[in-house]
Amino acid sequence: MEAIAAGTGNLGLIYRTRGQLDRAEEMHKKALAINEKLGRQKGMANQYGNLGAIYQTRGELDRAEEMHKKSLASRRSSAAKRAWPTGTPASGSST
Repeated sequence: MEAIAAGTGNLGLIYRTRGQLDRAEEMHKKALAINEKLGRQKGMANQYGNLGAIYQTRGELDRAEEMHKKSLASRRSSAAKRAWPTGTPASGSST
């Protein structure tokens, strides 16, 4: 499924480059849904960012800002999971 999400997102990038923003948006939303189902924060962050870029190109700045904020939140969540493996206290204390 990860490969399908990546391929779908890549198609979105092609469509965006061609100026086919509606098709690009559709592909990125599909890739986002797959990544959400898999719980892949990094993939979700990428797709939120791609959607933000589409909305920004369209001049839909409020929607773009929302997507970029979601992308940042997903990246932070992903980074936090890498920094503190399961079972490790996030506070860094040994007690």
